[in-house]
Amino acid sequence: MRQARTARVRAAAVCVVGLIALDRSASAQAVLPLKGEGNVTIAYQNILADGHLLGDGERASGANAHDAVRSDTWTSEVEFGITDKLALSLSLPVVAGRYEGGAPHVIGVSGLPTTIDDGTYHGGFQDFRFGARMNVASGPLIVTPFVDAIIPSHHYESRGHSVIGLDMRALVLGTSLAMSFDPMIPHTYFQAQVSHAFVQEVAGLRPNRDRMDLELGYFVTPRITLRFLESLQITHNGIEFQQPGQTREVSLNHDRLQMYNFLNLGGGFGFTISESLDVFAAVSSLVWGQNVHPHRGIGVGINWHFRTGPALWQPKDPGREDARATRRGPAPSALF
Repeated sequence: MRQARTARVRAAAVCVVGLIALDRSASAQAVLPLKGEGNVTIAYQNILADGHLLGDGERASGANAHDAVRSDTWTSEVEFGITDKLALSLSLPVVAGRYEGGAPHVIGVSGLPTTIDDGTYHGGFQDFRFGARMNVASGPLIVTPFVDAIIPSHHYESRGHSVIGLDMRALVLGTSLAMSFDPMIPHTYFQAQVSHAFVQEVAGLRPNRDRMDLELGYFVTPRITLRFLESLQITHNGIEFQQPGQTREVSLNHDRLQMYNFLNLGGGFGFTISESLDVFAAVSSLVWGQNVHPHRGIGVGINWHFRTGPALWQPKDPGREDARATRRGPAPSALF
């Protein structure tokens, strides 16, 4: 009975990362690992973007109307419980992209020639993400504020269709919430994450971002979870796609400074293989956007829960198993 309950409230953290969602943290969930315990998550995401949307949401014309970009992202993340109320995390994506359209960027952000959009894959390590989460309420509504620091792993090209990221530092502050609907709606839960990203200033502009991720989940069996996913992002103090009157500095940095606004909807599932191993998959598609590429994607991954030190040898008594069940709930798992 105890084992079934533990399995039911667990789900893997989808830690896929999209190029326009640099303030999305896979580990910034409301449920923390216990002291001495942690999670290692490895995920793969494939995204197909088709064309550009203007600032009013209409599709761009000409060569920018349907120029495809394909990208692949592999993300590894480790999180660890320092105490039962505090967890730290570290992640680093590897991204590769290929531009398949007829309007390549031939000048990079430095103003020098670039071949980033030559029709072949270009990839590399993207941005380190260091995170800390502290739980302040544990039930029935779980409340966990978090802070993340985003630091590029190196200076990479950030002007072009197939770039691996924006090469910008950011500080993300937010809060994650989680609650089970049992017994009113059996086997159902929700999670939400709201955040604000303070972004590095470039060319006199600081395109800060607000983001909200929602997840509604249902346990079909103690091992199988179905999820409905939503992601909304609004960017402030940036520029619109093809905005006239840009200075040369702004024009060279237009990919970094655009006001990326979007709403993604999707769904997914998680499967618990064992007490320490979960696999997951999800799909998502843009349903509304401004200054973005219309895109759709699929992600798959695996999550391994581990124990160290005293936690490794501590007997699995009912009280500790119930505590783990409370803290290791399903993660908000929106793509992008």
